[in-house]
Amino acid sequence: MAKYTRPVPKAVRGLSPHEVIRKYEGKKYFGYERSRIKELIKKKVIPPTSPVCPGARAQIWTGAQILTFYGIKYDE
Repeated sequence: MAKYTRPVPKAVRGLSPHEVIRKYEGKKYFGYERSRIKELIKKKVIPPTSPVCPGARAQIWTGAQILTFYGIKYDE
């Protein structure tokens, strides 16, 4: 995964690694519109989302995925 070089958004500061972030909230955490986020996931620049539960349509990231993406260390 590529190292992210943009400044860390305010939403990421104070983010718990155990939080669940819905895909539609991606702009707040990555700074891109939905279509661009989708492209960057395909290019493996942004971490892929996972379904909330098997068979669900809702897609999520965990706080840990986003923190790791920005290179922020956290305690588990």
